[in-house]
Amino acid sequence: MAIGTAIVVAVWSVFLWRVIVTFGPDSLHSNFDSDSAIPVLMAKDDRPITIFDWYYYGQDRWGAWPMILARIVHGTTNFRWSDQRLHIARAVWLFIGILILAGLHPRAGPVVVVACLIPICLNVIRLQLFDLSQVYSWQITALLLAWFCARRALEKSFQASADTFVISKSQVLWYFLLFFFSFLAIWNSPASAPMIGFLVVLEALRGHFKAEKFPTEKASTRKVIIARCLCAAIPVLAATLAETLIRMNYHRHGLKHYGSDFRTPIGLDIGYLTTNLRAEVLGFSYFTWWVLMLIPLIAIVSAAVVLIYFRLKGRNDLLTVTRRLFVDETAILIAGTFGIAAINFALIVMVNHVRLASFTPDL
Repeated sequence: MAIGTAIVVAVWSVFLWRVIVTFGPDSLHSNFDSDSAIPVLMAKDDRPITIFDWYYYGQDRWGAWPMILARIVHGTTNFRWSDQRLHIARAVWLFIGILILAGLHPRAGPVVVVACLIPICLNVIRLQLFDLSQVYSWQITALLLAWFCARRALEKSFQASADTFVISKSQVLWYFLLFFFSFLAIWNSPASAPMIGFLVVLEALRGHFKAEKFPTEKASTRKVIIARCLCAAIPVLAATLAETLIRMNYHRHGLKHYGSDFRTPIGLDIGYLTTNLRAEVLGFSYFTWWVLMLIPLIAIVSAAVVLIYFRLKGRNDLLTVTRRLFVDETAILIAGTFGIAAINFALIVMVNHVRLASFTPDL
């Protein structure tokens, strides 16, 4: 176990070093333009932080908490941020997310790390991750940390008595961390809210089926299960509400001080759903590694077929098969990551802002 961990950390460190050196803003493998310069200016600005700084200047789609933290570091230590230094900080943060994802499946840690490193090296994904004007690297790790906290909170909850709902001090801490990292991810992009909500439901099912004393069908037990799920949903809902209030305040501040609320018009793209779907599916044809996306799809469809087969045949061991699927860390990891991608794809198809921005998935 120790040797495997050492190998994972060594591989992780080598690739982090190569990413910092190879994909920097001054390299041929990344872009640096006026949009990329804005986060750098935000990070090293000497002005006091105002509400206008809470989002990427003049936009309400991208939360600027990384820039605010960088500004605080600059103001307290006089540390001068540059494009390269901001790139290093973001690369380290992104690679922390890889370790978090590996921590969700410790036995397959090396495989998870390698699976994460492959897309980082792909051209299209690399540009989205290491262009300083993009927030995906900041969002991904916050999202994965929220997933990790949801698992820890729900695991401890379902390990308790099946008929009693009690919250321990450690659970309170995990619920708070779930709120905190959910808030950061949603602040980066509101698209994180449904993704984290899906992950909480997935982890609730996992915790339910993994409990040592398998819950009975008593009404009191079902109420306890519902209470545990709602308790995990509250931090995510609170994070969503907090970000919404911040956004509203940002609009008010912009309108008062700059004559514009900087509000991005976002709505359901009724009348263009088929067109959007066709355009996004066509976009996959330009992706050389599109076959990679079929692997989780095949796995999930296969599991669904097995469950449907057992259901139609009236097999008594359907519950046992379902339980094995939901306690298997590989199945949960595949379902969780694929669910995030599916939700993102659905948002791209359904939201009118994406079409107006020439099908750029930058929610």
